[in-house]
Amino acid sequence: MVDDLLYIPDFLKAPFRVVDDTPLVKKPRFKKYVPKRPRAKKWKNSERVLVHLADECPKIGSGQRLVWSVSGRTWVYLADDYGGRGKLSRRRFEEVRRDD
Repeated sequence: MVDDLLYIPDFLKAPFRVVDDTPLVKKPRFKKYVPKRPRAKKWKNSERVLVHLADECPKIGSGQRLVWSVSGRTWVYLADDYGGRGKLSRRRFEEVRRDD
């Protein structure tokens, strides 16, 4: 028996390590969402616009939306980031487009 009650055997002693003082960088919990334009060739020259839709494009939704748009001669084609697509006449598109 060991007489010293505070005696720690050598195999239980942790080796001495020097810890650097560099601050820890916290990784973000989620990746930042970066909107991507639709993959089809038609959307290559599309632009991102803010529109205020009521019930013109039910697949995209209503309210203020950021959508990709491609203007044609008669129609403006819209696509959101989640796969919803629709089309509006050019006249109607100019009414719902927000330039803010």
